[in-house]
Amino acid sequence: TEAERAAQGKTSGTVRIEMKDFLTDKSKSGDKALISFSIDGAESSRDAEMAPYTDGFVMPAFDAATDDPLFSAIASGRSLKASFGDKTITSPLKGSKKAMAAMLDYCGK
Repeated sequence: TEAERAAQGKTSGTVRIEMKDFLTDKSKSGDKALISFSIDGAESSRDAEMAPYTDGFVMPAFDAATDDPLFSAIASGRSLKASFGDKTITSPLKGSKKAMAAMLDYCGK
């Protein structure tokens, strides 16, 4: 039920994105951050905030609406590149259409 989801910190219509690939001990919780994305060459970015992880490490995190264009770009894309500071990660997006559909269904789209 929606009440159970709310008790777990999940809100219908939003998704919490935690970028664990960008763990750092060089920032503190609450610091502002910017994550840059490139999906098949189309560039975008999202404002983020450093969120606590463990053992003094933090990671950039942001909330996105389920209708955020980032999700449809991931679902239809072939390759994703994400950057934060001087670190960049890349990932093929094969199978992401199915994964995005399941996530968006679960999150109440």
